[in-house]
Amino acid sequence: MDPTVSLTLQSPELISLKRPAELFVLIEAAKHNHTIEAQQDESTQTVAVSANITVLQKYKYLANKVISLNPENQPWPSESAPHEMQKYQEEVRQGDFTGNPLQFWGAQDVDRYRPVDRKMPKKLLLVDVDCGVDDAQALMMALAKSDVEILGITCVHGNTSLDNICRNVLRVLKMGNRLEEPLTASFFHGKDGLGDAPDPDAPGLELLQKEGAVEAMIRIATENEGQVCLVATAPLTNLALAVKLDPTFPSRLSGLCIMGGNMEGELLDRLLYKFDMSDVVLLDFKAITDSILLRFPFKARGNTTVCGEFNFAADPEAAYIVLNEYLCPTQIATWEFVCYNKLSWEFCEEWMDQDTEKARFMRRIFAYTMQAAKSSRCEKEAVSGPGFMSCDSYAMAAAVDDTFVTESQKCAVSVELTGTMTRGMMVVDNIGLLKKDHKVSLMKKCDLEKFKKLMMDALK
Repeated sequence: MDPTVSLTLQSPELISLKRPAELFVLIEAAKHNHTIEAQQDESTQTVAVSANITVLQKYKYLANKVISLNPENQPWPSESAPHEMQKYQEEVRQGDFTGNPLQFWGAQDVDRYRPVDRKMPKKLLLVDVDCGVDDAQALMMALAKSDVEILGITCVHGNTSLDNICRNVLRVLKMGNRLEEPLTASFFHGKDGLGDAPDPDAPGLELLQKEGAVEAMIRIATENEGQVCLVATAPLTNLALAVKLDPTFPSRLSGLCIMGGNMEGELLDRLLYKFDMSDVVLLDFKAITDSILLRFPFKARGNTTVCGEFNFAADPEAAYIVLNEYLCPTQIATWEFVCYNKLSWEFCEEWMDQDTEKARFMRRIFAYTMQAAKSSRCEKEAVSGPGFMSCDSYAMAAAVDDTFVTESQKCAVSVELTGTMTRGMMVVDNIGLLKKDHKVSLMKKCDLEKFKKLMMDALK
């Protein structure tokens, strides 16, 4: 975490309220953001401020916006100021990381903090996993990034039992010399989720935090409001419980990256535009049933059910809640996206051939899954031919590198809950029938060279 610094800001016009616009912003921020504390001293015409470096950088952006609204530096606050402040609050999350934020705010003793200021703020992550092999690969990717800080890892039942999942995460953390990371909890990868590779020295479950997973998620987001990206590589049970326990939880996140769902279930435009529906009366979207669906050629792809990807099919209600109640910026790496952007098995061998303990660990835990992935059954599931697919690593790559995704599609999505054959399928609303304002970003293309580097670095 970036340090909290104490600053003294000079304001010769403080008493007359003709204070600089940026000072007004900082004082306003103190009223609404617990990570900034400001106290005015009118006798000395100064403001004492205690703030996190990252917060100061982010509020620089808002200050510039307010300055542009008040170029003549008229007396503040004006009647329109609160409205204008609210207008730009959401944009603060983008930040302004150029220059020296302490100098920008007019702080004394700026030189004292320059070494800290020159560092770009770390990306803060909260990771929810059901630790199978690809979850392990994704975690190792994040742990290898010096500009990423994992504030918490939460576990949910999925690839294997919850106890196995927690043990698997601890094994990954041990391999990365990161057993201090906080960990909490709520057969394709082998019975134990990590290829049944024996590990007599695996860490014990006594290292688990006593706090529950959902409570930890809410606490971490509250303590780091607007700064934490949640990466979900498992069934979305914990996320659904979190928003039900605290409906404001999604608004405290900087973003959400999900691995899950499918995007080629183009149900709406196929049914309503391309085929004769003269004998079918649809009063609303919910009237589309399996019996209607199966009368038409339909390309919804699943890897667990005919139309369902594992993470969504494992808990469709949770996926439905998340896609409908999480209004924060959301990116989804679907099953088809991963299939279309797979790597070669030749790269996989090169990746695991690195002369490191991490690479040897990966070869041990990946052997079972790799054999299964090359089977005829699994190759039928995969779109666009055979290849190496570390599904969860794609969602992680999007979280740790803003330039990883090169093309995406903004659209409303939901999840089918009632179909006997389509339950758990993610529905992509290309023509707006769901009447949803919130749109997610479906990943379409990515920079595979950057992805390869992230993968290679994970095992160094």
